[in-house]
Parts: sequence; structure tokens; C-alpha cells
Amino acid sequence: MGRPPKNAEISAAQKQQLSADQRRRNEVEGCFGSGKRKYSLDLIMARLSKGAENSISMAFVVMCAEKIRRLLRLFLSLFCLVMQLEMARLSLDGTQEHLAA
Repeated sequence: MGRPPKNAEISAAQKQQLSADQRRRNEVEGCFGSGKRKYSLDLIMARLSKGAENSISMAFVVMCAEKIRRLLRLFLSLFCLVMQLEMARLSLDGTQEHLAA
């Protein structure tokens, strides 16, 4: 809206930076939203500020631990899949050697 800028390249760079900043903010707000839904961050009613800080910190520790658990589960399932494929390949190689003899 309004008068177009004199230097369009700067305007495009600024728009790109604003878009990148907005994507980052969306990611952070999404973490807060999932914390409120899944980890009861919206139910904290501490009388002292230190108690509220501790409750919030513990909720974020649990959120990080849950993310690490999911990544480990993915890694282990991929590892098991690779091992099963390797064992199947070895059994096929043994069968082919047995048929050749």
C-alpha cells in the first residue's frame, strides 16, 4: 500500500527476512501451544514466581525428553529394519550358494 519503494531489491530482501522471522515465530508459538495442550502449561497456578518457573522448566524438560525419545525410537526402528533386510539378503545368498552346489 502507498508509494512503492525506490529500491525494489531492498524491499524484496526485507520481505524475505520478515517471512523467515515469521516462520521462526510460528515454530516457537507451536511449541508453546503443544505445551499447553499436552503438558498442562495452561494449568500452572503457583503462588510464588519461583514455583511457576520451576513448573514451566520441568514441563519443557519433559517436552525435550519426549522429543529425544521419539528420535531414538525412530533410529531404533530404522536400525531393526536395516538388520532385517541384511539378514534376508544373507539368507538369500546362502540359498543361492546351496542351489549352485
